[in-house]
Amino acid sequence: MTLLRHCPVLGLTYIFYFCELMKKFAEKLGLDKDIEERFAGQTVYGSGRMLDVTKEFAATLKESEISKWND
Repeated sequence: MTLLRHCPVLGLTYIFYFCELMKKFAEKLGLDKDIEERFAGQTVYGSGRMLDVTKEFAATLKESEISKWND
């Protein structure tokens, strides 16, 4: 089995792990339980929509978001 064959599963696993970490971060921020549950999912959903709608590369969108905080 090649790594390429497992990429979809690895990608999903990575995203789910990222969501788990974001939920833990939300807990540390003291957010309401309802918000904690949606925090990561909505972030991932919104990011995916931005990639889909804008047709920009992830790196371009990342730099655009980072630059908003540097001004």
